[in-house]
Amino acid sequence: KCVSKGINRVDREQQIKNQFDLLRLEVKYPGTAILLLQCKEKPILLAASAALAKFGAKSEENLEVLFNLEIVDSVLPLITHEDLFTRRFAAKLLAEMAVIPNVRYFLLDFNYYIPHFIKVLINEEDMFMQEFSSLILAEISTDVFGAAQLLKQCSDMNFLFERIQSPDPDVKKNIIQIMYNLLQDPLGAQEIIMTKDFDMQLIYKLFNSSYLEIQKLALDVIADFVRRNKNEYLHDHFRRTNGLQALLQVLEKREWEDIHKKVLKILCLACDNVTTVELLDDIGGIKQILKYTEDTSNSKLFMEAFDLAVCLSQTPKGRKALYTYGMVDYLLHALVGSMQPDMYEITCHGIGMMTLYNHAAKDLTESNYVFKNEKLKWPVRQAALFALKQLLRCNISNCQNFLNIQGQNYLLSLMKQTVGKVPIEILVGVVESFIIIARNLALRRSIISTDLIDTLSASFELTCKSMNDFKVICCTALSILCTEKFGRQEFLKTGRAKRLYNLLFPILDDILKFKFCPLEPIYVVNCIRPRQSSLLEEECDRLSLQEPSILSIDSKRIFLSTEIRRMTMESRFGRLQCDSHLYDYIELFKCNLIAAESKNVVSKTRQGLVNINYIASRAKMLGKFVAQQMSGPDPLINCIDHQLEIHLKEIKKSIGTSVIPLGMLRVGSYFERALLFKVIADRVYLPAALVRGEYGKAWIEIAVPEVKSSVEEDSFYSYIHRDITCPEIITIHEPVQYPPESGDQTGNDIIPEQDQYQSVFPTKLLKPNFIVDLMECPGDLIPVNSCRARLYCEKRLTCIDMCQNI
Repeated sequence: KCVSKGINRVDREQQIKNQFDLLRLEVKYPGTAILLLQCKEKPILLAASAALAKFGAKSEENLEVLFNLEIVDSVLPLITHEDLFTRRFAAKLLAEMAVIPNVRYFLLDFNYYIPHFIKVLINEEDMFMQEFSSLILAEISTDVFGAAQLLKQCSDMNFLFERIQSPDPDVKKNIIQIMYNLLQDPLGAQEIIMTKDFDMQLIYKLFNSSYLEIQKLALDVIADFVRRNKNEYLHDHFRRTNGLQALLQVLEKREWEDIHKKVLKILCLACDNVTTVELLDDIGGIKQILKYTEDTSNSKLFMEAFDLAVCLSQTPKGRKALYTYGMVDYLLHALVGSMQPDMYEITCHGIGMMTLYNHAAKDLTESNYVFKNEKLKWPVRQAALFALKQLLRCNISNCQNFLNIQGQNYLLSLMKQTVGKVPIEILVGVVESFIIIARNLALRRSIISTDLIDTLSASFELTCKSMNDFKVICCTALSILCTEKFGRQEFLKTGRAKRLYNLLFPILDDILKFKFCPLEPIYVVNCIRPRQSSLLEEECDRLSLQEPSILSIDSKRIFLSTEIRRMTMESRFGRLQCDSHLYDYIELFKCNLIAAESKNVVSKTRQGLVNINYIASRAKMLGKFVAQQMSGPDPLINCIDHQLEIHLKEIKKSIGTSVIPLGMLRVGSYFERALLFKVIADRVYLPAALVRGEYGKAWIEIAVPEVKSSVEEDSFYSYIHRDITCPEIITIHEPVQYPPESGDQTGNDIIPEQDQYQSVFPTKLLKPNFIVDLMECPGDLIPVNSCRARLYCEKRLTCIDMCQNI
């Protein structure tokens, strides 16, 4: 206690006068400590900030207590305090408080804080301020809205790649966390990729960090980049920056097995790019992956590595490399040996993909014993069935080997199972296997049997809608088998043909009527928008000549191929082409309506409702439009019927069928014009009735209600809506004005603006009272019970007599 100081001894416990120890605070009452944040003395302010930061770091409950005491309002002014240490503890406390969602929302309500902390992160040299500022930004960006605001308020992301090189591991962790959070935003990836200093090598260096959390975050960021396989610029950058080599180096270090799973997942994603797979093979990566599969003792890592090897078989280069390194033998040995049930599915998928390589297909023969193993689950057996189909499809010798071991009998036994016992995907795959064999003429007769034909025909008796795909594929199989005379004989022996009469006769009636009827033409209305390019149609035609391929989107649903869908439509309606002329007519008339009225009026029109103020004007416009399209080369010729007959003969000869698209007609009589009027009127929601008369006559009836207003209302609205603007402008609610024409008896007056909404009526309440003239004076509206209307609808012999006299 005493120390020698010359001759005298000094007592060390003696207190010097006016000397005090430093202030030390222990927070027991947070409210009191928060009040100290208002103090102007730096030591007290610093001690209070440090004590509150230590108190909040203990638990999240403490943070909630501080938040409820409104500590945020007291801390925010301190982040710009002149004292560095005070700013440190204030930023630390705020970073801890940012875990609470309400604190994040408070910071996001102002456009000041995000730019402020970014500025501190960029300009502040103090490592602690960089750590706490980056941590606040990381916590803010965990929220979806926070990430969007960060992207919006920060136009330059170069600071991410500057601070990721910081020597402080906490700053690195926070920066990589910010980057990962921004990648979750739809626009974040593009903003980061287009950054001037964007460089994946800076992220690869974090793979070698001694901190596991930094390694995992870096791998998550690279996985998010590689997952974007359609971004060729990104994958090219990944290859140029030696991303594959960096990942393979991680696999070489056995002490890092806890991150190997993430590395294998990234490599699996990278294999979706063909160029990346080629580079992987060139640098010896495929061989290294197979060696890793053999050497690892971790069962989970073995499955991930094996799955990666199977993913490599999705590209031609990968299949060739895998075959060179003995992947086929490994797959076959894996099937024979004992393995996890999930491995069967991966193995069978790998066999199916390897059969696409000719040399591998020769080595793969009998793999159906997995399919027969009833102890395995149906998804595993479905994968085995996929492999079997690929084997049968690649080589006829595999089909012969399959028949030699009586494999078709097992497939047939599955089809005979009761409904619901075998999944629909399996049944469809079984029938596809029969179709693959039947497409080989040399083997078709060998699989035709009464039992098979009867089982396929029995599918038509199923009433469950979920079995429709199975019924369609059975119909396809029967159509192939019955091309053989022996197949047709077996089909008749089963007696199933009588059960198909109810299905066949309506289809045959339609086909005969559509394709071979020599008397009357069949007008087809097809308003589907035509394809933009003829290349798509050529591609569909090319696909229809190939073998059908069933695309399985997931394990619960199998979709029909393009060929089967088109065959189904052709069996009912023939191959109907898009009527581009009719589509153009409809679009052209819509444009005319918009030009005459307004776009708002046309767009607000709804089916089942009609504004009676526009019925007459639209009917007149459409009547003139239809007559213009179907007047033929010489509109002045009166003998329309003779012109139409010649025109129809030319069309039938050119297209080879009596099924004529309505848009191909350039000449039309009463029925053709009324039909075109009806088709277009339905598309613009104009209520019109197509009425059929005798001897091919047809006409259009519409309802034009009379709208009356009193004299006082007329004078009032004429004053309110007097013309004070340019007369050439057409308002939204003002109907188009037409000059008076002969025969116009509709009384189409202008209706006041407030009555426009009152003029909307359901079409079913309107009663037709006018006929639209489409022949003599196109566009005229003729009262239904008038003499002119009776003349328009009755049979006339004038045209026939005129033609005979000529």
